[in-house]
Amino acid sequence: MNPNLSLRNVAIYHSRVAESKKCVYVGNHRAGSTTIKVLMHVMEGGEIPVSADGTWDDIHRTGITLSCLLPEKVVEIALSPEWFWFTFVRNPYTRLVSAFYAKIIPGPRMPEGGWYEYVRCRVRRNGVLTFESFVEYVQWAFKENFPDGSRERDDHWGIQSRILLLDLLPYDFIGRFEYFETGIRLVLDKLGALDLMPLAMQNHSVTSEKGSKFVYDERLAKIVYEVYRQDFERFGYEKDSWQQLRGP
Repeated sequence: MNPNLSLRNVAIYHSRVAESKKCVYVGNHRAGSTTIKVLMHVMEGGEIPVSADGTWDDIHRTGITLSCLLPEKVVEIALSPEWFWFTFVRNPYTRLVSAFYAKIIPGPRMPEGGWYEYVRCRVRRNGVLTFESFVEYVQWAFKENFPDGSRERDDHWGIQSRILLLDLLPYDFIGRFEYFETGIRLVLDKLGALDLMPLAMQNHSVTSEKGSKFVYDERLAKIVYEVYRQDFERFGYEKDSWQQLRGP
């Protein structure tokens, strides 16, 4: 691990550390991160932080992150063979659909206003928010105007292989969201925490994958593939996998 790595990096900021299990989870939005943060918190003896609306959203403001530690301690943990590092990734096609419905479409958990309202203003066409216009916005933000990774490139639809710092962090396990139950079972077994499996599956959902086949056409799929080519190639997702996504 690079000792000069900035602890303000997205991966570091959204990480969770379970010192009792000698485990580090590196967060990746729209790939089970809320559930995993809850698991890490409970492993450390914490209570499930249920928000006023009944969700687990408060967990994103709870727990120990790598950014809470001194840089020297982070390097020590990264170099130690006793520590277990893991994360989960997701098919870029369904991850983008998930980000659209979670962050761009206004709702009780994502009201109007703030940063995402700014994005909506760029995405909205004739007063309507469509997935097609969102994909075009993402293409514009990544390919044309913001090659340096500026604020336009939100973490929820960022390039996973960059966010996760794959060439810098010492991952022991990278699971796929599509096989979350299998992957998280392997992780919990490794950590001696299989009793948390019911909790792990309590909030897990792949409903945003349903209907993705009907959101994409060849043109949109081509745009998404070109933007996220690194992720498709690095994580082994097929270029035409949008055609095999489950329907409603």
